[in-house]
Amino acid sequence: MSTIPSLPQHDNGAQQQERKKELAQAQQQYVYDHDSRIAPLPTVVSVPKEANFRPVWVVGVIAAVTPLLANVLAEGSRLFANGKATESGAEHGMTDAEVRGAEGAFAALVAHHEALSAHHAELSSPPSPQAPAPEEAASEHHGLRGLVDRVEDVVEGVVQKVLHPLKTVESMVEAALRELEELIKTVLSEAFRLLLRYLGLYGVASSMQAFDNLFRLLALPPLSAGWDDDMQLARLRVAGPNPLMIQRLTAPDARFPVTDAMWKAVFGDDDSFDAAIAEGRAYLTDYKDLDGAPNGSTPVQKFSAAPLALFGVPPVGAADRALRAVAIQCGQTPGHSTPIFTPRDGGAWRVAKLCVQVADGNMHELVAHLGHTHLVLQPFAIATPRTLPPQHPLNVLLSPHLLGTLPINQAAVSTLIAPGGAVDKLLASTIEFDGGLAVRSVQTYDFTKQLPTNFFKAQGTDDVEALPQYPYRDDALLVWAAIREWVSAYLAIYYNNDDDVQKDYELQSWRAELASPAGGTLSQLPELQTFDALVDLTAWVIFTGSAQHAAVNFPQNDIMSYAPNLPLAAYQPPPVGPVADPEQAVLRALPPLQQAVLQQAVGMVLGGVHYTRLGQYQLTHRGPYFADPRARAQADVFHRRLREVQAAIGQANLSRPSYIPLIPGRIPQSINI
Repeated sequence: MSTIPSLPQHDNGAQQQERKKELAQAQQQYVYDHDSRIAPLPTVVSVPKEANFRPVWVVGVIAAVTPLLANVLAEGSRLFANGKATESGAEHGMTDAEVRGAEGAFAALVAHHEALSAHHAELSSPPSPQAPAPEEAASEHHGLRGLVDRVEDVVEGVVQKVLHPLKTVESMVEAALRELEELIKTVLSEAFRLLLRYLGLYGVASSMQAFDNLFRLLALPPLSAGWDDDMQLARLRVAGPNPLMIQRLTAPDARFPVTDAMWKAVFGDDDSFDAAIAEGRAYLTDYKDLDGAPNGSTPVQKFSAAPLALFGVPPVGAADRALRAVAIQCGQTPGHSTPIFTPRDGGAWRVAKLCVQVADGNMHELVAHLGHTHLVLQPFAIATPRTLPPQHPLNVLLSPHLLGTLPINQAAVSTLIAPGGAVDKLLASTIEFDGGLAVRSVQTYDFTKQLPTNFFKAQGTDDVEALPQYPYRDDALLVWAAIREWVSAYLAIYYNNDDDVQKDYELQSWRAELASPAGGTLSQLPELQTFDALVDLTAWVIFTGSAQHAAVNFPQNDIMSYAPNLPLAAYQPPPVGPVADPEQAVLRALPPLQQAVLQQAVGMVLGGVHYTRLGQYQLTHRGPYFADPRARAQADVFHRRLREVQAAIGQANLSRPSYIPLIPGRIPQSINI
């Protein structure tokens, strides 16, 4: 910002006219589109250049992609280099034509790897100015004059690198993005499937070692060794990619007739199910939103379910009060076809746990991640520049927290959630059902309930005594408090009272456009009539675009990239009775290797790009971001608070299994991946 922000009602007539002119220009650039794959939710006809991907972001994406390419190419080069293509293909029942298709995919991946490496080098280090000819150097670089010339050359080189021609940088970014788009097409192609088949990375895994082998040149995710452990199943409910489903059980649920004997089998005869409910120690994860989801068939037959799972905490005084798994029912209606399984059921219990993990992964990707961060913030990314001019204090505050949201969402709509895209291939149901669920999750989004303090209270998970180990809750509330304090202090610079909020006609226009069916379509947006209401909504935007997205996005890298940890589809129907061969039953239910490769790629790319950092406004701006010294002073306070939060989380991690997604230093400013 080059000027001190102001509210429109405090400006003079000429200044108000200038604000209107700037908004008119922005409205020509940010044009709503309500006819895309996420209809009736809005997107934009085209992403304005000012809102598009930055070169540093593109470099980060390439850095995340290239190790994955190298991991596949390392295996392929060994076979191709030895001239055993036809022989290896025959081992997998492939015709000569199919082998040639695999070779073509391998060659395409090699080309993509080389091109992306070149783009990475080009964007990371723009070309320096041309060096002087040798004879010029010999004749001029002598004595003091030569020293001055050499210093001028160095300065000019720095200037050229920093102020690289914008048009050239834009063309470099566009070229890199086209290459990434072509790579995605290759990975989703039939030829890539043939390559995986040729490499033996195809079909039902013969053992769990086959999933480990997918990380030949990559580090295995830390939780891979315990993917089938009951304690890990429980821990993922409170510290996994989707730590939002767990809710307190206040009475027995007729849909899920758990017995006292089932509870005692886990917690011992001195405890009871009734006592646990009364004391707030019984918790349910209910995947009812998946009830009725059709089974997907892209690219192979998959199975969806809507399970209920019971978890519990030992009584006060127990040595270890970590959450534990008690019982699972792989459907919403009790009966012969949906029995209840417990840890005593051996192989059937293991497969039932996968049923829960699949449901959790689907709710994670479609609701917690896509719907409740990416799509719900999309209207704010459009309406903010359309209704709040650059000199509005709320525009100044929110713009860094909306940076990158429009282009990454456009990319998701055109590729990830497209028919035949990664969501269609990986998730358990059909792309029609999946898209509908994500859209409905935004249409029914209750902003007041989703404020973190209100959310945990509504879920019945705010009681630290009843549920002592809930890292997501504890860390989220710390970050939320710091963000809300910052927002309140910042807005108080410009709004003196509720009357200022009500008379800010640009702010009221912003809220109206967000709620309008012709605009943001956010039907449950609160009214902005008080200062506190404005603080809550603004803090929610920042928290959702930064911390909440970090909590649900980055575990895709270190947890979900290993498919057994959280498979996104089941490849056998849920169990209905005892399982004769548990090992084979689990392997058949887990994703085939080609699906695991795709899940690995999606998880490691989406979860592997950290661009910007919460509270570090100057990192994407030359000089101080805030022109108003009062705002800069409060931003400094925010920085200190985040450091305190980081120290508190670090201290907490010494006495609990480490939880890192909400460490402030790992939280980007906005949704940009």
